[in-house]
Amino acid sequence: MIYAVSDVHGTRYLGELRRALALLNDTPCAVLLPGDLVDRGKVESLVPVLAELEKLGSLLIATFGNEEYHDVRPRLRKEFPSVKWLEDELYAFSCNGKEVSVVGTPGSLDRLTPWQRKNMPWLEREFRERERRLRVLFQSARGEVILMSHYVVARGNLKGEDERIWPEMFSSSIEALVAELRPSAAVHGHAHKGSPFTYLSGVPVYNVALPLRKQVVKLDLKLSL
Repeated sequence: MIYAVSDVHGTRYLGELRRALALLNDTPCAVLLPGDLVDRGKVESLVPVLAELEKLGSLLIATFGNEEYHDVRPRLRKEFPSVKWLEDELYAFSCNGKEVSVVGTPGSLDRLTPWQRKNMPWLEREFRERERRLRVLFQSARGEVILMSHYVVARGNLKGEDERIWPEMFSSSIEALVAELRPSAAVHGHAHKGSPFTYLSGVPVYNVALPLRKQVVKLDLKLSL
């Protein structure tokens, strides 16, 4: 009873979100939101998105994507406190009597995008430090552990995207961390043209980008091998 959806991009895919939510016939414990909920840093573009999601009456847990610019993240936390925002943070809750720990992170990249290299070169250090922080969070997690990242965490879900930009869409170091620590599941967005699902060392990895999936995705934690 945990669902996930990402990459609504404000009003850009709001119609798709409404149609997807209308198909749900149950109330999940939580909905995970792996980033790009707003469009181009426009905080106000989250208002209609959140209005639709809050109709579910479920716990909303989100991380920041590349569209949630660094300078607007404090505003998102302040103006939308009903969302549990995770930026390299851990949040635990109970779902149907089971303890669930969500490790939330924007994720990392193997290579900065051209725009990032020009305008945000300091991201290189932030990305490299992220693996250490995530490892500490995993050590504190209990019960069913879910990694939620905006950027892609398994190259298997990049199939369909231009291979030349794969290093600008995912992190091989976080992929290795998932393979080593083996959470119950991992979810991410970002890859609008990628693949919806893959296994990574037995861990089910869901790409829940709305432009690709056209639905809100139900996670099956029993799928781990």
